[in-house]
Amino acid sequence: MYFRRISLRKRLVPFVVLLAVFGMGDLSTVAQDTESGRSLVGSTFSTDDPTIRVLPLGSFHFAGAPDFNDPAAPSQQAEIRAVVDSLLQFQPTKVAIEREVEEATYVDSLYQDYRAGQGSLRVNEAYQIGFRVAKRQAHEQVYPIDYKRAWPMDSVLTWAQKHKPSFVRYATRWRKQITAVTDSLHRHEPLREILLHLNSDPFLRRIQAIRMRTLEVGAGSNHIGVEPPASVARRNMRIFANLLANSEPGDRVLIVYGTGHSHYFHEYIQGHPEMELIHPEEYL
Repeated sequence: MYFRRISLRKRLVPFVVLLAVFGMGDLSTVAQDTESGRSLVGSTFSTDDPTIRVLPLGSFHFAGAPDFNDPAAPSQQAEIRAVVDSLLQFQPTKVAIEREVEEATYVDSLYQDYRAGQGSLRVNEAYQIGFRVAKRQAHEQVYPIDYKRAWPMDSVLTWAQKHKPSFVRYATRWRKQITAVTDSLHRHEPLREILLHLNSDPFLRRIQAIRMRTLEVGAGSNHIGVEPPASVARRNMRIFANLLANSEPGDRVLIVYGTGHSHYFHEYIQGHPEMELIHPEEYL
């Protein structure tokens, strides 16, 4: 749907590895709906529409990126604020983040401290973007929806070394190509451009390609290559189920998550009869 040509400018950060893949200002203006008397924020959206609109923002993990290890750096903060300002135009009613459901009490304590001006934001996209958007929208809470599960990719690579070396060569090339692309993005592009690329359809297809090729390993015999993609799909179904448990008719949900999950969010949202996928490019 969207692909932006990379113009080279400024940073270096190692990003995706093979195993990790398997693993506007404040909108405070209030308008009055003259027919119903409802108070609506900004340009507003109808509350009579039961469709749940979901914007899944795929991101790299800030903590693993050297340029994001200093949250006080003025240039970094300016880039993050610009992204947050853009996302606020979506006017989310809820923000879901990549933190496990079991951490909800802890995450809420961090968010409440941040709302009260008593805590600094940690170096993590869930906090740097998710918390900021939620606070600017005056949300009382954020929603951790993650579910973690291990997957046996090592055993697949070990088996393929002996029985299907062509897959090992493909996986090695794939990892190098992904790393080259993401390194170039981080070396030369601001945060907005990085996120646009990571959420583009061509990049998401590239991420999904390694999972599909993994299915070939052991095909027709022990099917050892089926388990890692199946495990990833099961994990993302659990995550999506957690999203559903926290969604209500008419919600506008912003998801801040690792880009490796975006393919599944897109598929599940588009397949759900009461949801609509909002592509990040519309609000970046």
